[in-house]
Amino acid sequence: NGWQAFFNKVCLGTSKLVHFGGYGSLAVQAFNDNRIFDFTAKALEPILTLFAPIQDLNLFRGIAGGLGVIDYSQAAYADKTSKSKNLKTNFSSFFKIAKEIYNKNIFNKDRNIFVHPDKEKGHTLAFGGHLITLSSALGIVFKPIRKYCNIFRNIAAIVSNTVTMYHPDPEKKISGALYNVYGIVDSIQNFLPQKHAELINNLNMSIFNIATFIYGNLSHKRTEETFEHYKVA
Repeated sequence: NGWQAFFNKVCLGTSKLVHFGGYGSLAVQAFNDNRIFDFTAKALEPILTLFAPIQDLNLFRGIAGGLGVIDYSQAAYADKTSKSKNLKTNFSSFFKIAKEIYNKNIFNKDRNIFVHPDKEKGHTLAFGGHLITLSSALGIVFKPIRKYCNIFRNIAAIVSNTVTMYHPDPEKKISGALYNVYGIVDSIQNFLPQKHAELINNLNMSIFNIATFIYGNLSHKRTEETFEHYKVA
């Protein structure tokens, strides 16, 4: 009805506005701190979600979200002395980690993903980021498979968020748990009648916004050098 449509527009508009302002500020902070991958992810997210309908919001933010996950997976390797050095070390870390993941050992005992938390150096988180980005891009480009890509994107996010729940930084753990709740509910709404899905989506946005606030604060912690990285030595 009319009130439901109005309520949906207000909820979606408010969430996008808060998202845009918050992530815009974090993008500036990341840029000033020479974190170029982080800056790109933070800047892309509100721009992409600005044009996304609520039922596809999860896919659209998955592009930037996947990049953000990859950035956190290799944050301990990044050089922040300058923007050019940060970009160079991020790209070299990306290919180094990818090479260490996708090799003949990927499914055996010498693998670098899905290892004990004490041995984790960011590879499993990077793997989750790769899957999130790929599934989101496929879902946006190929509309007939969008529903299934959204589910796959959520599965990939659950993988990375579950790994995040064992991250050295305590706030990263909390954000991972909340994003897992959001992802599960978002997957369920795909198979509900539109009337019920809209109500659940609006409630789920509250969980998403809380998780995003905590996740966003991690960027500030990285600037202040209080973020707890993976032990990669």
